[in-house]
Amino acid sequence: MIEYLPHEVVLDILSRLPVTSLLHSKLVCKAWHNLVQDPLLVCMQFSRTIEHDPCLIFHCDYPIQNQLFSLELSALSKDVQRVNKIRVPVLPEFEVLGSCKGLLCLCDSSAKDIVYVYNPFTRDYIELPKSTELLHQNPVFGFGFNQTTSQYKVVKAVYQKLPFRRCGPHISLQAEVQILTLGSPAWRNLEKLPYHLHRGPSQVSVCGRLHWRSWPRQFRSGCLIISFDLEDEQFREVPKPDCDGLDRPNFHLLDLGGCLSVAIYDTYGQFEIRIMKEYNVKESWIKEFNIGNHVPRSLEEMDWNSAAQPFRDSKLYRKSSFVRILCLLKNGDILLLYKGRALFNFSFSSLTSQAAPTKISRNHAAELQKMKYLKPFKLFESLKGNSGVLLGLTVIDNYVSLAMSNRYRLYAHEYCCCIRDENIVPTLVQVFRRCISGFNLVGIVAGKNPVGPPVNILIDDICKTGKLEGFLKYTYWEDNIRSRYAYLCPEYMDHFKEYCDSIYARDYPQHRVTLLDVIDIFSSVRMLQTRLDVFNALK
Repeated sequence: MIEYLPHEVVLDILSRLPVTSLLHSKLVCKAWHNLVQDPLLVCMQFSRTIEHDPCLIFHCDYPIQNQLFSLELSALSKDVQRVNKIRVPVLPEFEVLGSCKGLLCLCDSSAKDIVYVYNPFTRDYIELPKSTELLHQNPVFGFGFNQTTSQYKVVKAVYQKLPFRRCGPHISLQAEVQILTLGSPAWRNLEKLPYHLHRGPSQVSVCGRLHWRSWPRQFRSGCLIISFDLEDEQFREVPKPDCDGLDRPNFHLLDLGGCLSVAIYDTYGQFEIRIMKEYNVKESWIKEFNIGNHVPRSLEEMDWNSAAQPFRDSKLYRKSSFVRILCLLKNGDILLLYKGRALFNFSFSSLTSQAAPTKISRNHAAELQKMKYLKPFKLFESLKGNSGVLLGLTVIDNYVSLAMSNRYRLYAHEYCCCIRDENIVPTLVQVFRRCISGFNLVGIVAGKNPVGPPVNILIDDICKTGKLEGFLKYTYWEDNIRSRYAYLCPEYMDHFKEYCDSIYARDYPQHRVTLLDVIDIFSSVRMLQTRLDVFNALK
């Protein structure tokens, strides 16, 4: 039937589908695949998305680093559609520099001069030309779309770390600015920027301009709102609203209904939202919403286990700075993200702070946020000055081997070995909780072996139990198990084999420990001791 319909009618029908359904339709046949790739359909679908509630993309860094999830909100129902995981095949480790019209601007975490523009739904991407690399650079990126020329642009402001005699290195107050128009072969240099922009992606794109919050400067009171016009490529100051709270960096920018807005937090846990109804007109700033220090009832009544109790006792979850405004829904409600907890729809019967939020859905990314992942060096840096033990974990065919460091993290010794059966996840959870209470366990180093079982799957299953929330940090380390064989003492192996036999004879009477099993059992000790030696040598 589709071949008998006009092309414009088919595009109009397909443009009304959600993004995920539209992508699934590519698999129907070759003709539909070509239709979905039509640039006109992309524009039509995006324009319809603006008319309805948005599709949100969440970037989650732990428990698994660099995870993207999409969440489609329904304008006809208060329910939330299924959360979908987005894969990024081009980069194993990345940072999100900005987003625009459903596209993401990404860079390699280890080399910020390698920048990509990625379509998270079609998985298409392009690598941008490399910009001029400056020594000791501290870049700020922005990514936007010029409506006049229909071109995407990436802007990069680089603040160099300059030597200073008395106080050590400091950051230059002026930035070298470069810009790239997608499709161009090279970056272009712009005039130097005399503002110190808040590092990170541009927080909002409104009226064809990117916007940042600037840091306060010496002899100049307060933070500023700085815009970059994507058409004439000029930086300008945007007038701020006349209110308290903008002298310090305790506000963030957002786009509410296509208007530039600010969410301003005070010291008492309340925040207000002001909207600029007419762009670049100071008198058009109005106070639209005022939300008091309120915690949704479902968060108050949720099952707080012992792992989450320190978070509850700290009262940090009562601070409104722990809340971020995401967007304005078409029914006039505000979508709030209670950081690390859930998404909530703040419904207003009137513009007062007494309106109670209604829970929409538990954020899938937040559900995974149980143990915090850190890169290896960052894990050890975060533990400086704190006493506590580390556990080394390796996964062999039949065992999960655990080693433990001393409280000063100087040397490692064997701790226990668990058989990999259907109860391995609850068994390890009990072991970790016992180590937390008895030995002040502060982190886990999991050894990755390219030819062995995937350790990350085991760690993910442990994270999803939710029984270690808030306690542990963990990291992965590439490891080759075969390299450890030469370091094992035969006499001690025989002694430890007898010990293992006595233990497993009680708990696993049908299981006998072989000499090769002892080598596997010692794998975590070798792995953890090697890592401790590396990091202690860097102190």
